[in-house]
Amino acid sequence: MKHLSLFIFAVLCTGALSAQEITVLDRTTLQPIVRATLYNLQSGASAVTNSQGTARLSDTSPGDTVRVQHLSYETKLLTWSQIEANDYTVLMRERLINTGEVVVSANKWEQDRMDIPVRVTPIQPREVAFQNPQTAADMLAQTGEVFVQKSQMGGGSPVIRGFEANKVLIVVDGVRLNNAIYRSGHLQNVITLEPSELESAEIVFGPGSVIYGSDALGGVMDFHTREPRFAIDEGLRLFGGAFTRYATANMEKTGHAHLNLGFENLASFTSVTYKDFGDLRRGNIVNPFYPDWGKRYEYVERINGQDVVVQNDEPNVQKFTGYSQFNLLQKLRYKPNTEFDIQYGLHLSTSSDVPRYDRLAEYRNGQLRYADWYYGPQNWTMNTLRLNANAQTGFYDHLKLTLAHQMIDEDRISRRFGSPQERHQEEDVTVISVNLDVDKELAPERHRLFYGAEVVLNDVQSEAYNLHIETGERTPEATRYPDGGSTMNTFAAYLSYQWDISEKVLLSAGTRYSYVTLESKLEDKTFYDFPFDEISLTNGALNGSLGLVYRPLPDWQVNANLSSGFRAPNVDDVGKVFDSSPGTVIVPNPDLSPELAYNAELTLLRTMGAMSNVSITGFYTILTDAIVRRDFRFNGQDSILYDGVQSQVQANVNAGEAYLYGGSARFVMDVTSEFSLDGALTYTYGWDKSADVPLGHIPPVYGRARFMYRADRVRSSFEVVYNGWKKIDDYSPSGEDNETEATEFGTPEWFILNARISYQFSRYLQLNLGLENIMDIHYRPFSSGVSAPGRNLILSLRTQF
Repeated sequence: MKHLSLFIFAVLCTGALSAQEITVLDRTTLQPIVRATLYNLQSGASAVTNSQGTARLSDTSPGDTVRVQHLSYETKLLTWSQIEANDYTVLMRERLINTGEVVVSANKWEQDRMDIPVRVTPIQPREVAFQNPQTAADMLAQTGEVFVQKSQMGGGSPVIRGFEANKVLIVVDGVRLNNAIYRSGHLQNVITLEPSELESAEIVFGPGSVIYGSDALGGVMDFHTREPRFAIDEGLRLFGGAFTRYATANMEKTGHAHLNLGFENLASFTSVTYKDFGDLRRGNIVNPFYPDWGKRYEYVERINGQDVVVQNDEPNVQKFTGYSQFNLLQKLRYKPNTEFDIQYGLHLSTSSDVPRYDRLAEYRNGQLRYADWYYGPQNWTMNTLRLNANAQTGFYDHLKLTLAHQMIDEDRISRRFGSPQERHQEEDVTVISVNLDVDKELAPERHRLFYGAEVVLNDVQSEAYNLHIETGERTPEATRYPDGGSTMNTFAAYLSYQWDISEKVLLSAGTRYSYVTLESKLEDKTFYDFPFDEISLTNGALNGSLGLVYRPLPDWQVNANLSSGFRAPNVDDVGKVFDSSPGTVIVPNPDLSPELAYNAELTLLRTMGAMSNVSITGFYTILTDAIVRRDFRFNGQDSILYDGVQSQVQANVNAGEAYLYGGSARFVMDVTSEFSLDGALTYTYGWDKSADVPLGHIPPVYGRARFMYRADRVRSSFEVVYNGWKKIDDYSPSGEDNETEATEFGTPEWFILNARISYQFSRYLQLNLGLENIMDIHYRPFSSGVSAPGRNLILSLRTQF
């Protein structure tokens, strides 16, 4: 009886051990790790963690060893006694180098990043939370691989490989944001996106026209907003979070909250963000050769019905840069069965008036030119409906059909100093798009096919008037775009093929045909006697790509890629009338044709296990029929009166040929289990062969290096950000490089130091501190019309449940 009792007691103890719940957490953030695998090396029993990071492992004895692993974390081997001693909690260290990282941007479907022959830089939410960018443009700049130009604080124009504005493509949840009025100069539309709404983002370098169509000459910025999550093993999956942030350089006050409600087949995700920014203070430590550059000594206020120049008591404060913004994301997801997944998304972004700082600081004849110049509330609304189908059929394994409707309201309001007339130019754009994307694995395995089709319909309505600010009287004014309305429609189909030839060689190839039509009507010729009544363009483009991934040794990889891209002229290119820089005016040119890009690139990648990763990429791009600004004649005249000033006439024209080349390097290294290094450096050169002048939008060499420390509950970093000289002789003479915003010798080189730290008090509360531009240096990035922030203390408090 005694032996039987001992046996029963041992069985009960073993059962108790088997029933013990294990929790797997990130060691730094204390957040649950979902789908981590626990494996008992002795018994062979295994389990996978749920949405709470917990799992139950059966058939476990005190002397057993358990392996805990996850693709994004370092594998741990622990004895059961060690797990028991740590209160059945396992803390995992995130991998800095994730060779199995999955990206979706290259072919619109999930693929191993190492199987893609082009350069792709992912951006993860935890990195965004740690860096605390104020806008999506700042988030891109913090990668160290994208240059960002700003004409005002409420802006940010990404530059990828020397291409900017409508020559790079913005995609959100599979829908292109580039529309018919995306301009060729500098574009701030990326700030309509809210970084905290993102599940991930990816930057694809080089022409992406085969998969994405027009505009993807320099690259693609592919943003994926957060998905509603279904319940995995419980009746309701409820989680959410919130944060508040304050920054001293522009008195930023940001609040954000999100909530997920998930049932077995129905889920909802809601995100709300509000940001308020005051006027931006620039750095106080100046270059002794340019002590006054970037200082705001005076500004205009309207006092007692008169425009008055007021002396600025704080010249380092850039008066009239502040604005506010509100973002809402609402998604609903329904999964009727295992084959179909239906999702609706509402994206809403609106702002206050956004001052155009570079214009407000512009002088004419020794006097401030404008009393007012601002963008009216920038409104963007997008509704999407997406159907995902997953089934092994003859036509697809995975199918995605996306319907989208966008409404963009973009207004410009300006008033010259001393004038009672306020000019309003108002643009309303409606975009309807349909995207079909298919993924099919062919027999035998190692062959994969991607194909699809796209239809995009743009409608542009442009209005303008002068408002007398004292009487309220409205009088006619010239519109920015053709007043009779414009349409721009795209119809396209693509096919991409991937062949995994062997463990060492992977080949990919693709082609796309696009057909683009544009119609604009010019009805009112009161202001300008256009020699035509309408603009009509029809263009077709066939693009292709060929890529090779070669792994000669386990730790070495060579990526080679040839690709072509195109950009069809849009309404902004052919129909705009607007001063691009002081003393010049852009006029319509109905004879534009698409610009084409031919690109070759080579990447060498060296990986040393999970310890270090180094990649070097070189590229060469040839542009034919490049759309550039040139002096032009309008009705035989080389200058016309615009906004009260005799201005040089310019137009977008097709140049004969231009070329760009450059390279980038990236390294990541784990020095110890706590310390790591990473950095990036980019160089670009561009030349317009037709005019024998520098190509516009080419930034100087830039990059960053970062030293990181990670431990239990703590993550910190120390960072150096660097930009080289942009000499004035290297500026484009056509105006888009904003020579007037630079010094007489160009844009000086600069570097700043940043430090950040986060501390996880518990699973539910995190504190973030950042100190940017520690030395309070004054600098202004190339082509920018506003100086960068001075010393900036950032405080953020985050909670999640």
